[in-house]
Amino acid sequence: MRRAVITATAFYAEYPSKDRAFDLQKCMMNIPYHTFGRHDQCIEPFCKKEERKEKDVVDDLRSSGLLFRVMAIMQNLSGHSKSLLFASNNNCVEQFNAIVAKYIGGKRVNFCLRNSYQDHCNGAVISHNSRF
Repeated sequence: MRRAVITATAFYAEYPSKDRAFDLQKCMMNIPYHTFGRHDQCIEPFCKKEERKEKDVVDDLRSSGLLFRVMAIMQNLSGHSKSLLFASNNNCVEQFNAIVAKYIGGKRVNFCLRNSYQDHCNGAVISHNSRF
């Protein structure tokens, strides 16, 4: 399913429609059905319906309750369709931790010296706040 999400995201990133985030979301909600053999809602670039001969196990998964769990995960993922289209990451904590890792130098720095780690973190804060 991961490859299907990546393929759909790459396809809709080049898609000329204004509603491409909504279309990607709709496509992502169909991925579990496509994966488990039901191709009623598949669109042409992703699925050749006449070539598919696998068994439709969607009803079995629905009766066992597994399909609802998979659909809940896909619902959560499809809610982020806009950020998937633009490959954006706006997590400030992640950006800051990357800068701290760059400034402290990993395991190569001797932090036993007085205020060594604190000084490196202060430099990372200044760098993060000034966006250099």
